[in-house]
Amino acid sequence: MVLDQSYNISEDCHSVGIAETVFLHWITQLKQERQGDISFDSKALTPEQ
Repeated sequence: MVLDQSYNISEDCHSVGIAETVFLHWITQLKQERQGDISFDSKALTPEQ
């Protein structure tokens, strides 16, 4: 939702109780997956993430 709806990263992290570094890692991974750059070292993100 951060990428699609321009939500605030800090507010989202606080609301779900996770560290910003974890959230930023997920965002980076999602951007790469959307561009077709899928790493074999990591699992695909689930809708819950």
